[in-house]
Amino acid sequence: KFLFFREIYRLKFILQKSSDICAISKSYLNWAEQYSNRSIEEKNIFYIGYKKQTTVNDKKIWESFLIEKDVPFKKKYITFSGTFCESYDLSPISKAAMILKEKGYTDFHFLIAGGGNLPKNILEEIKNSSDISFLGWLNKKELNFCLNNSYAGLAPYSKEALMSLPNKFFEYLAYGLPILSSLKSEMEVLINQRKLGFNYYSQSPESLASAIIKLDNNFKSKSSRNLILKEFEKNFSGDKIYFKFAEFVKRTFNTNSKS
Repeated sequence: KFLFFREIYRLKFILQKSSDICAISKSYLNWAEQYSNRSIEEKNIFYIGYKKQTTVNDKKIWESFLIEKDVPFKKKYITFSGTFCESYDLSPISKAAMILKEKGYTDFHFLIAGGGNLPKNILEEIKNSSDISFLGWLNKKELNFCLNNSYAGLAPYSKEALMSLPNKFFEYLAYGLPILSSLKSEMEVLINQRKLGFNYYSQSPESLASAIIKLDNNFKSKSSRNLILKEFEKNFSGDKIYFKFAEFVKRTFNTNSKS
């Protein structure tokens, strides 16, 4: 605080003098309230959101994709896609897959897509596991098709991750996928409150395997996926959020112009 006294003073001044304040999550809204010393309504939260996705159900194309990527057929695919970095922790996946197999849950298969630098030992574990397919970097069309045919979306954040509501949350919901997340933040709260999946502990294969078993017991039918899609369309669809945000900006501008 001593080193950044001037910047903190400027921050407080800007927030206090602003006509209005909005945020992309409740965490950021609370941060703004703290530094502005003003009360901000929760309706001023405008999530990042995501574009609604069209469902692709071409069995032949999907089977060709599986053959090309050497992925076994007729599995419940748990998919992660992203740029490998310190924010993600993929270390529990291979051991979690072993635990699931030992407990008789043999129909799950992990799909890992992305690029970047993975620790050599984790990369070897993933490539050596028969229950994990390393897909490499996928283009937008391939990723869309992959997520459309997945059973769940994996959000394997590390303990050091500082995100509140990352894009991954909205992306998975746009495909109607329940989420398996290790992020301890606002994302965890929303997943629990709105029944959008299950949380697990970072670096714990046992916790991840347990979350997948809970998922399997609670999201058995297509109706569960439809409920997630309804939740997405109601609260997290980019089109609706951006329209509301535009209305907020217009309202703030008009109010400020009259005053």
